[in-house]
Amino acid sequence: MRAWGADGSSLTEVADRVAWISGRSSAAHAALAPAQQALIARAVPYGFVPVTTGFPFRPDEGAWTKAGLISASVRNGMQYAALRWHRPTLRQVAARLEPLLRLTRDRLLVVCGSLGLELFVRGLRAQGMPSCLIRIVALGPVCAAPVDGLDLRAAQAPTDVLSRLHYAGPVQIRPRCRHLDYVHDREVADLVTHAAKDPW
Repeated sequence: MRAWGADGSSLTEVADRVAWISGRSSAAHAALAPAQQALIARAVPYGFVPVTTGFPFRPDEGAWTKAGLISASVRNGMQYAALRWHRPTLRQVAARLEPLLRLTRDRLLVVCGSLGLELFVRGLRAQGMPSCLIRIVALGPVCAAPVDGLDLRAAQAPTDVLSRLHYAGPVQIRPRCRHLDYVHDREVADLVTHAAKDPW
């Protein structure tokens, strides 16, 4: 799928890493929004090096701009369908995840927004479990893939209809926020902090 095409990776080898993974809302870039950067930065005091761009972690991402809600929703819906029913897309996603998994030696903390959990779990299963430890924080997860056996902490708001329709796995917290606003929620920030600092 074109959204996840890449000529290379911006990643280098580190011991502990934190990354943000979500669907590709913008056709122009996969840069992280300021609030996304701030959220994963909560893991930095605990030794984690943040990935400064979103999936597929290309080194040439442009500056972040806010995507339109309708176009982003359509684009993410197409990506969700491709992940579930188009095997070449799954192989492409697994290939894009490979540097993230291979170049993280000890601990990988992945913060997944919405479709990001489906993307990461399916790509991880296709790629194979790496040698590093993996912990996932899922925010408003949209995911039909099995999450059994994963170190997963999920946030799902009671009013988040999209997530409640498309994710039936375990949930740790239920913040009072909309589907697109998890990154601004204090409970979610604490969830990420504890995921980083709790024993692995």
